[in-house]
Amino acid sequence: MSAYRSVNIVRNVIRVSSVALCASLVLGSSLSTAQAMAPAKPRTTGLAGPTSVASSRVVYKHADLAMAIWNRHFSAEDQGDRGTCSVFAVAFLIAFMNPFEHKKQPTAAPEASVEFLNWASNQVTQINEDGSFFDDLANGYIHYGALHESYWRYEGVKEGFNPKRVVSEEERKIALSELKLEPHMIRNNDGTYGLTDAEVQTIKDYLDKGVPVAAGFRISKNMTTVPIKARSCAHCQIGNALAWNTIEDLNDVGGHSMAIVGYQDGPPGPNGGGYFIIRNSWGDADPLYFTQDFVKANVADVIVFTRADTGNGPPLPNKDMNIKVSKAFRLPIASPELVARVSSPSQATVKTKQVSAVQ
Repeated sequence: MSAYRSVNIVRNVIRVSSVALCASLVLGSSLSTAQAMAPAKPRTTGLAGPTSVASSRVVYKHADLAMAIWNRHFSAEDQGDRGTCSVFAVAFLIAFMNPFEHKKQPTAAPEASVEFLNWASNQVTQINEDGSFFDDLANGYIHYGALHESYWRYEGVKEGFNPKRVVSEEERKIALSELKLEPHMIRNNDGTYGLTDAEVQTIKDYLDKGVPVAAGFRISKNMTTVPIKARSCAHCQIGNALAWNTIEDLNDVGGHSMAIVGYQDGPPGPNGGGYFIIRNSWGDADPLYFTQDFVKANVADVIVFTRADTGNGPPLPNKDMNIKVSKAFRLPIASPELVARVSSPSQATVKTKQVSAVQ
């Protein structure tokens, strides 16, 4: 779903949104909604650490969290008609890194409550909006914690957003008891797109340690793709796949947040020297693939959650977050519209609407 609406902004000040321009998916006729939501066994080994594969006597690194996701019993996620892509991405990071101790059903999947994280972010910003920014979600988590999905379940319809829902004292205590992670911005949202080589390498370093990240992407209905060989282990392949590679018209773009759960390095060339593996919130059980060139050119912000007790990431200096993002521009969530994604050997199409702003 793509969520847009006209907004009032400070003249000539634009902040790239990793939330308001979320996109969703109308499932193809060959795959039912039930099938799409069922957890599919991964087609990769999903080693937490990097593996490698030789090509023309050159060794290329590889890391994939697919098996770890499968072993934790995560199912495919669908944000439905709501512009909550950033909340879904952050909820996945939190649940992946912190198995919940408090569940109403002991055997329930590990999902974090998207609704609670949405609520916590709104407590920090004092704005009741459906969807959020990475930094606001991180601040909400730090001050309120996280609940398991069984306490506050997500509804994918627009009417599912309930800003009047009262969070009980018991729920607040449980949520704070789950506060075990430290958020860290790899790239702040400064109103521009593009990662440095160092930021790309930082993402890979986290993936090598078994830590997923989330990113706000620029996407378009005018997407070109390149064929890749998606692998299932260090020495075998699962066949051809398509990776998003370039945006043909940068004047017709939207934004969408997703989790990055793996990567494959490769030789320099039109596929950007390899690809990243993407976990989406459009109801798909299978991952998406973005070339490394595409990710480097089309990411606005990146967040990661780490456990302080495992030393797998830099600690934050204080509970007020070491995140500096301009608040001159707030892009609220509007009612998203259904979009269709069509893939072909030459092109993957995502129908979105252009950003409309009133100055």
